[in-house]
Amino acid sequence: MKWSRYNVLLPYRERLFVYNTLYRTSILFEERTAAAWELSGGVAQAPDSISPKAQEVLKNKKFLADDTCDELALVAEQLELTNGREDKLELTILPTLGCNFKCWYCYEDHARRAEMSPEDVALVVDYLRHQLQHECLQQLTLSFFGGEPLLRYDQVVLPLLRQLWPLVSQKKDLLYRVAFTSNGYLLSTQRLVELRQLGLSSLQITLDGNRARHNAVRTAPKGQDSYATILQNVRSALALGVHVTLRLNVSEDTDLDVQVLSDDFQGLTSEQNDLLSFSVVRIWQADESLEPELQRIRGELTQRGFHCDEKVAQHTTIWNTCYADKRCNMVIGAKGCLYKCTARDFVAGNVEGQLLPDGQVEWNHHYLTRIAATPLDFPECRQCNILPICGGGCSQKLMKRKRAGTPCPMADNPEAKQQLAFERLASML
Repeated sequence: MKWSRYNVLLPYRERLFVYNTLYRTSILFEERTAAAWELSGGVAQAPDSISPKAQEVLKNKKFLADDTCDELALVAEQLELTNGREDKLELTILPTLGCNFKCWYCYEDHARRAEMSPEDVALVVDYLRHQLQHECLQQLTLSFFGGEPLLRYDQVVLPLLRQLWPLVSQKKDLLYRVAFTSNGYLLSTQRLVELRQLGLSSLQITLDGNRARHNAVRTAPKGQDSYATILQNVRSALALGVHVTLRLNVSEDTDLDVQVLSDDFQGLTSEQNDLLSFSVVRIWQADESLEPELQRIRGELTQRGFHCDEKVAQHTTIWNTCYADKRCNMVIGAKGCLYKCTARDFVAGNVEGQLLPDGQVEWNHHYLTRIAATPLDFPECRQCNILPICGGGCSQKLMKRKRAGTPCPMADNPEAKQQLAFERLASML
């Protein structure tokens, strides 16, 4: 027997958690037990010198492994299972890169306004017609992104969904979902009803604070109250049974009054409240000193009975990698251009493939480099005891590290590793 390479020791109130990041098991030891086994010093006592009864407990919890067990190979196997799934397909559709708002922090170049055409819609339909013939396909998700996707509602969104509906309806036991990332301003009850009939299940809509702050950031074309319009559209979506995630973008100037925000959602039924969740996010220009403010907002929303995503959910693991790492995921833009990451500009240099008229895909060297990226290429990752709950970062970061020859930012930061392990463990308990 040998100690698992993925045991992490976490001191806690004069006791000691032993947490296995591969098997996601934990035991809380009293200080005297930890001292007797020499656990508290970070170097465990030889397993053979521990009593057989204790060995059995530790083996059942996977803290002890057979001498022949190659745990690094298990990590590699899990990464392949996660990233190589063939039973699901996730497409992000970019009807347009244009937007009806001009938020000051947005990283996208809306001036380019690259737009999908009817010919592009046909490419997507032909591709999906081909994919739906595969018996192994059990889940299909279409996520509309942009820009503001609803700017091309009549030209792209509605025609695409209408052409797809007979195809997905014919495939038995297919889990089909349609989602939108939208500012919500161009939604209407009529559009929501149409979309609901064509598979709409969820929306992500952004608010930039309370009414005055939001309207200052998201100024409507003629100065209308965009906050009121979006709020009404959110209520309409919830009434139709659509899941809505309200992304609260927070900067140093947001000054969100959670009580006022809560009052704006008074009158929801319990079913509608269950369909609503908040995701509190620091805009990318703000630094980490804003984290206590985000925690305050999350805490107050939770106290008022709202569902609120926790920060820990944003981390990747070997069981839940970034969407761009998964081979079943692609982003489709104008002219059938394929991308992988929605956090990068949709420009020619970031194109990773092309939809072909025969329903096939032609990938290029950028894509082949991405899918070959693995944390197991890096010595510090192979030796790291939190690799399963860290995943080494997304493929974009791994490629950047490899090109630059830079080490993992946590390689020489044991405190950061412990903090991540604590967060992961706390989310389990």
